[in-house]
Amino acid sequence: MSELLSKEREFIQLNEQLDRIASSVLNQHNSNTANKKNKTSKSNKGQISQRSEEKSPSEMPTQEQYKQIMSSGQPNSFGKTAAKTDNRIAVLSKGKGQSALVKKRLGSERNTEGVASGQVNHSVQKGRTNRTNANAPVVSLSQAQTRKSTCKGSETSRSVMSNFKQSGGATPATPTFTVKYRNPKFVESPSLEVLVKEEYSAMLCEELNMRNSTGATPIASNTSLQGQEHKSQLSTNSARRHISTEGLIKFLRSKITILEEDHDRINQEMSEQKELLEKALERSKVMEQQRDQAFMKHNAVAEQLCKTESLLEEANRRLKERSTEQAAQQKELEAVRRDLKIVTQTNKNLEKRLFRVNEELESARSTLGAMKTSERELKDTARTESEAKDKQIKSLKKQRADLLNAYKKQLFLIDNLKRQNLCMEQSKMVAYGEKEFSKVLDWKMHD
Repeated sequence: MSELLSKEREFIQLNEQLDRIASSVLNQHNSNTANKKNKTSKSNKGQISQRSEEKSPSEMPTQEQYKQIMSSGQPNSFGKTAAKTDNRIAVLSKGKGQSALVKKRLGSERNTEGVASGQVNHSVQKGRTNRTNANAPVVSLSQAQTRKSTCKGSETSRSVMSNFKQSGGATPATPTFTVKYRNPKFVESPSLEVLVKEEYSAMLCEELNMRNSTGATPIASNTSLQGQEHKSQLSTNSARRHISTEGLIKFLRSKITILEEDHDRINQEMSEQKELLEKALERSKVMEQQRDQAFMKHNAVAEQLCKTESLLEEANRRLKERSTEQAAQQKELEAVRRDLKIVTQTNKNLEKRLFRVNEELESARSTLGAMKTSERELKDTARTESEAKDKQIKSLKKQRADLLNAYKKQLFLIDNLKRQNLCMEQSKMVAYGEKEFSKVLDWKMHD
């Protein structure tokens, strides 16, 4: 249990370290974004003041000419049409997703950045309107659009991409995570139509304020949207008379230079943000590795904890069984003690009986000894008699063996005599045959 508690403490310390690292990274990112926002707001204010000073009523294009330019899709100095201005997204692939803590922190930071960027753009638009028409402040119509665009620019979308185009339509074996990062400081520049409406509405407000300066009050800045649209239509109709192609070209050139400056500034910011993003990704990878190791340790500790809990439950179950067994054995012990008392009493009685039996046994032993001595004497007499009889049997066996040997010798002599008789008879017969043969031979010779 002590080892498990120590491992749990180590796991908690690792989680605290990961939280500290994530909070430090997020604070650094927030400080960098705040500094860059301040710089961009200052640069935007300077550019807006330059634009308001350089523009004149004779150089403003009409709404019809602006529509013709935008519909024809003339390329600017970047080689792209004016309609294609949102392709400023850097896509970076990651092997793993972010941790849950970093996701929560980033989500909260995105929301705060969106609100802050909306406030900054709102203040920039207010400064623009206040500089262009100092005598009559008018609310600009592009504030809602800029707020929407900045909020969109600060969003980060994370999705699981399936490499469908790269693999030729085949579904991949393992999906890869891709994170699309949008520039949170990207500010979409207002369109020409909005600029024309703003400039001519400001001019119209100045003229009306000049006319009504003797006894009338200036136009309030919190007028409704319908009145602003009507004023913008009047301003565009009045500007159509004074517009020229040279003024339109100058206006477009100034617009191109502003866009080039914005593009260079945004590229520089994007490179810095990419470096910061790479560092943050490396840190997140290290944090994820540490998190994986911590999770592995936690899983091992959890498995050991489950095993120890199971062993503890089993030990508790065994303890309960042993306690029940102990209670039963205690009852049995009491019963055995009672039985022991009874047995001791019976043992005493048996000892008395045993003493009596021992006395009887000694008397029986004495009688048994006398009987054994008498039996011994009987055995000795029987043994002596059996030894004498054995000697007689041995002598009789010797006599029988001698008689058998003599009988065998006599039979052998009888056989020899019979053989001798046969040999004598055979010799006699052979001698008679020789005589007869000699007689026959002698007869033939005489013939």
